[in-house]
Amino acid sequence: MEIGYEAWIDEQFELPPSIAHHEVHVARLAGLHFEVHHAWWRQVLNAPDALRHRLAVALSEIFVISEVAIEFVAWEFTEYYDDLGRMAFGNWRDLLRAVTLDPLMGYYLTYLRNRKADPAQQRFPDENYAREVMQLFSIGLWELNPDGTHKLDAQGREIPTYDNREIMEFARVFTGLSFGGPTADPKKPEDFFNAPLNYSVAMEMWEDQHDRGEKVLLRGKRLPAFDQAPGRKGMDDIDDAVTNLFEHPNVGPFFGRLLIQRLVSSNPTPAYIARVAAAFADNGRGVRGDMRAVIKAILLDPEARTVAPIGPLSGRLREPYLRYVALARSFRARSEAGTYKSHDHEVLLAMNQIVMNSPSVFNFFLPDYQQPGKIAEAGLYAPEFQIMTSTTAITSANVLTGTVATGFGDFSDGPDRLRLDLSEETKLADRPDELIELLDAKLTGGLLGAETKRILRTAWAEMPAEYTAEQRVQALMQLIVLAPDCAVTQ
Repeated sequence: MEIGYEAWIDEQFELPPSIAHHEVHVARLAGLHFEVHHAWWRQVLNAPDALRHRLAVALSEIFVISEVAIEFVAWEFTEYYDDLGRMAFGNWRDLLRAVTLDPLMGYYLTYLRNRKADPAQQRFPDENYAREVMQLFSIGLWELNPDGTHKLDAQGREIPTYDNREIMEFARVFTGLSFGGPTADPKKPEDFFNAPLNYSVAMEMWEDQHDRGEKVLLRGKRLPAFDQAPGRKGMDDIDDAVTNLFEHPNVGPFFGRLLIQRLVSSNPTPAYIARVAAAFADNGRGVRGDMRAVIKAILLDPEARTVAPIGPLSGRLREPYLRYVALARSFRARSEAGTYKSHDHEVLLAMNQIVMNSPSVFNFFLPDYQQPGKIAEAGLYAPEFQIMTSTTAITSANVLTGTVATGFGDFSDGPDRLRLDLSEETKLADRPDELIELLDAKLTGGLLGAETKRILRTAWAEMPAEYTAEQRVQALMQLIVLAPDCAVTQ
């Protein structure tokens, strides 16, 4: 508030990234069993580069991998998460290339050790990543205008961005990739299958397993056959394919809308999407894909910064897990032992969500999900409502209110249990108006409505006389975390 929004964002851009992977490695050597989530919680609650972590979470819900399918290498997920954070303020093309060469993504979408076709053996390249990199990560299913609306042909029909031919051509591009690292030698054909599993470094190219023929990608882009292009290598195909996706005019509006939904609003107006897409196309200095320009365009847009709601299009349901994280971060959750045993998998059962644990590559919820009833009837989207069921509405509330009262993490009351620091709030326990204003700022960003505040004042006045200062604060906090004002951002 002292330096202004843009100056704060600029400061965040320049902070060095906090890295969880090193902590995980040290914890593994020490024999800790929950090291992945411990390290993540430690960074999220303590690191100063909050914006980078917020972007890393958002990007992890777009470029999805999941522990559900890769549990046996779960500790390497911090490496993937860290990479998303490191690249969140760079260029989108570099981000897509890094995701494409990540062995966790290669394993998750089954193109790790993907081989060129051998018709005699009825073997053809795996098409999984080729499909999802277009459908989910970059351009989407339909040709878009710069404002995100669908282009129509002369008959008024939507125009597909790709068909099965393009999927097959991209699948041929993503052949020949296997585990990299110092113990892998792409010059040894046997290492394609036998190199040690190494999820910490980018995949490498085995030329003898890569399709060397001509490939025709999006918008007629031709990659030459290797016998017509002396010196061409398999990684040239990878780079050209990434560039082909990067240069597609859909990326700005498609990716821009996804990121707006994760950070600001479920239903950004076409004008909002167009402004973000324009920043993606040109950062003002002729550079395409500058993530810093995109982030600023999203967070500083009038639709993001206005105090008053912009009508029914405004806001979004907050992701339940991020409400949980915000509660812990806003009240400086700590344990006596200095550990962060969060028991996230129990939270997953209650909230249908923890970071990088979605049930499929389609994330926890779809960007075009429409909650049946008034939301769908209005033609609006509400992605997060897809995991807000009649059950999780109750179990999520139990987690949030329980965290306020007794902390979270270790099930015992021992030194590992994370507890909220309410020292600032308890000083105001006998001044309800000031206390409510402070809790409003911390829990809802100042969005508590007048009626909710009236209910809170009434509740404070009716509390038993024997309530301690901490109990008074906790009671009001529990009411706020259950209020719609806290569940929905505007």
